Amino acid sequence: MYEWMMFVDAMMGLLIPILVIVAIKVSVPFAGKLKLVDSPNSRKLHACDVAVVRGLGMFLGVAVGLMSGEYSYDGLVLFAFLMLVLGVLDDRHDLSIISRLFAQMILAICAVSVMGIELRLLGDILNTGNLVLGNFSLIITVLAFL
Repeated sequence: MYEWMMFVDAMMGLLIPILVIVAIKVSVPFAGKLKLVDSPNSRKLHACDVAVVRGLGMFLGVAVGLMSGEYSYDGLVLFAFLMLVLGVLDDRHDLSIISRLFAQMILAICAVSVMGIELRLLGDILNTGNLVLGNFSLIITVLAFL
């Protein structure tokens, strides 16, 4: 049984990036028709229209990966979807950076609270032993979610 789960995990690790690439390649041609393009303006300095459907492809890959394993991460997929919706709204309506950051912060705080996620330590990243976050753990967790 354990070997089978390892095989399935390995296959998902190979299939998910392929799924993301295919989803992006398939969705980019439809971006113009769906008005999911980012046009240059005073805030966005690119030279021409850019399709903004790549986030949809990335979300699809992450969602499939999170939902295909042994454990359920439905809550994380839900909050990732809400972040995606916020990104689409920003692309369509040019939200101000303050309103976008505020909404992202609220979503991150809700996700951390509802799912009970907390980064308590960062491991031995400084080669001096485990870096324990202590009182900063919730703040670091919310920032990591952003």
